Amino acid sequence: MLVGFRTVRRATLELKCAGLEGDLARRSIEPSTLSLLGLLRRLADVERRWFRQALAAQDASPRFSSSAEPDADLLRERIDGAIGV
Repeated sequence: MLVGFRTVRRATLELKCAGLEGDLARRSIEPSTLSLLGLLRRLADVERRWFRQALAAQDASPRFSSSAEPDADLLRERIDGAIGV
């Protein structure tokens, strides 16, 4: 069931991101700072942490955010500064 849920979420995001490149993937629509690249980063981090923490009992700190900036993975200015495409 968990794998099926993950598969559906990944397929939906892949469909939404198909054909996007460079700046188009980073573009947000005002007034939001949310982008499809931000969603992809959030999904990757949530999956990584969930599987490591919940299933493997391993420490898995967030890769793209922190307790000081919990939404840094979604924010355009953080994405632009972290990825050089």
